[in-house]
Amino acid sequence: MKILWFKRHVDLSKRGHASTRGMPYALKKFADVKFYGPGFPSAPSTKSLRKGAKINVPKVIKKLYGRDYPDVVIQNLPSFHIFKVWRTRGVGLFPVLKNFHLAKCLRVMWSGDIWLTMRMPKVVRFLKMRRVDLIIKFVDVYNQLIYSKRLARLGIPVEWCPPSIDPHIFYNRKLAKKYDVINIGFKDSGIYPLRTRINRVLKRQKKIKYFSNPVWRHSYARVINQSRMFATGTSKHRCIVTKILEAMACNTLLVCNVPREATALGLKPHYHFSVINYKPGRNRKVKTKEFMDRIHHWLKHPREAAKIAKRGHRLVHAKHTHNVRMKSFVRMLSKHLK
Repeated sequence: MKILWFKRHVDLSKRGHASTRGMPYALKKFADVKFYGPGFPSAPSTKSLRKGAKINVPKVIKKLYGRDYPDVVIQNLPSFHIFKVWRTRGVGLFPVLKNFHLAKCLRVMWSGDIWLTMRMPKVVRFLKMRRVDLIIKFVDVYNQLIYSKRLARLGIPVEWCPPSIDPHIFYNRKLAKKYDVINIGFKDSGIYPLRTRINRVLKRQKKIKYFSNPVWRHSYARVINQSRMFATGTSKHRCIVTKILEAMACNTLLVCNVPREATALGLKPHYHFSVINYKPGRNRKVKTKEFMDRIHHWLKHPREAAKIAKRGHRLVHAKHTHNVRMKSFVRMLSKHLK
């Protein structure tokens, strides 16, 4: 299968630890993949695109393939594009892609967080005109959110491709435990209510060795390995976040509320991770007791905690690595090829 993927190049050796950034590169093991966008050979720079340059998709196809043609073209994450800064620069090229709909092959939008995509009027108009043949989302496999229902009304096939981890970064490094609990990640009560509340409570106490400072990539993975627990939460939409898989991949006990995709991912509450009984809602406040009871319990029962962590570790490395995910992604694309 020949795939042309439009995205900004991301140097994974530098700052940043989002596992989803490395997923497309793992695809090269299972398909003939070419990337095009800022940072890749012969592509325009981010600076030139910000000044008004465009990427004409049919011309790029002719330039890269000559008389040949890709089977699939993919545009990456329209909700995180190069003109916006949301913690870090995005990789999506939606505003600068020209004539994407004229590609004579399977046209795919790698949408990721669908609530962000569906709040962009230009993207919604683009989708309403049926200018893609397939939409990929990371979350909400059971189509419970209003955003999935809005997508369904567009009449475009939607597939679920959840996040995965890089096993060369997130693995059991067998390091000594320096911390009782860590909680690393962006804190915003409007987006991550449980994660933010955990941080506020644990920062005020002195008995539990707690770490929450920003760290990235291998340093981030080492800190996870050095902790007995990774206490975190899903987003306000109660969807899977990559940190859930990253924590378990390092053989550290995950303490978290249950994501709505848990069953589809094979995540068994109380078996692969410890559960915080919390479901985000309009008037649902986070109760300190709901997570502190869990934390205190596992500090008193380290052997039981280690058994759960080990089961979570095995599950992630068996079913949720980049290689596993991208292999199934190719099979998914094959179903939609005419």
